[in-house]
Amino acid sequence: MEVGLLVSRNHIMYGLRNCIRSLSLTYLLLISIVIESYIPSNPGLRYIEYRVYEVEDVATLTYLGSNRTVYVDWLVPLNNSHQLSYVLELNPKVYDRFTDRWGNVIYRFKIDLDVYGSTFRLEGRYRVVCYSTVSAVDTGGYGRLEDIDLDRIDSVYLAPSYWWNFTDPIVSRLLEEIKSSLIGDSRIDVLIGEAKKIVNSKLSYRRIEERLGASEALRRGYGDCSEFSDLLISLARGLGIPARRVLGVYIEDSEVKGWHAWVEVWSPPFGWIPIEATDPLPPIKPLGHITSNYLALYVEGYQEDTVDEEFRDEEILFDVKLIEHTRLVEDPYVRVARDLAISVSIAVVAIVAIHIAVKMRRAKG
Repeated sequence: MEVGLLVSRNHIMYGLRNCIRSLSLTYLLLISIVIESYIPSNPGLRYIEYRVYEVEDVATLTYLGSNRTVYVDWLVPLNNSHQLSYVLELNPKVYDRFTDRWGNVIYRFKIDLDVYGSTFRLEGRYRVVCYSTVSAVDTGGYGRLEDIDLDRIDSVYLAPSYWWNFTDPIVSRLLEEIKSSLIGDSRIDVLIGEAKKIVNSKLSYRRIEERLGASEALRRGYGDCSEFSDLLISLARGLGIPARRVLGVYIEDSEVKGWHAWVEVWSPPFGWIPIEATDPLPPIKPLGHITSNYLALYVEGYQEDTVDEEFRDEEILFDVKLIEHTRLVEDPYVRVARDLAISVSIAVVAIVAIHIAVKMRRAKG
């Protein structure tokens, strides 16, 4: 009887070890399915990898005004075609939440103050999944100028502005250059590709403190990501393609390398599609190419002066930690093999569980 029990126990332990292995495999495969189910669903992009970041955003402010109650608006990272953002924690308690004209999600805090010069702290923690993408369509697949429904898109994305003044002769001459080189071609990705080539041929990359805008950048012949983005947006709008500027940070591992600006243009079939304006070295990356090093914070257009000038910054912290970096499975044959592995794993778990139950029942008998 003792020998029988020992054999049975050994067999059970062996079965449990196999069960754990199968469960581990199943768990990992199921986790992969869960992550892939949360990929932003833009069929115009192919998602090739992702990075998951833990983000901590802290601001300690001193109020120097006379009001007893103040309201502070707080931006959180974007949800867009190549990024998913989840709010984990916000402090203090949120008073209101709304989405502005440009799609930025804003949380409003209500701060009650006791005395002049009161200092308070605002905190946000987020989990942000950033994806590397490439184009998922052939040339011309992002639509044509005549496909753009002006009733569906906000006219602000086609209008000139101080930073994007495509009516300035120095910019409009470039527009004529693009049109003459692509006579009769209205494909959005082709037009944007040509505009990007011109941007990178006219501007040399140089880090600068001030923002110049498209016209002044052309006059000087240099700029950083802001100027490259401003000029690309100006050309896109001048061609009749809705475009906007995205602000965020560029991350390597868990280190924020600095603020960064890039561009999104409107595709009639697929909505907003990202493009990096700055390509100092060939080849020029086309529409839809972006990397998971880009963490988008907001679309420009948000009124930055909503925070009262009577606030003084005491501490501003934006900390990012990389917690996962994974390449997505794209090969259809690998997908089939993975799905088969899931089915086999589940079957193995069930068989092992039944086998263990039968052995335990016999041992008791």
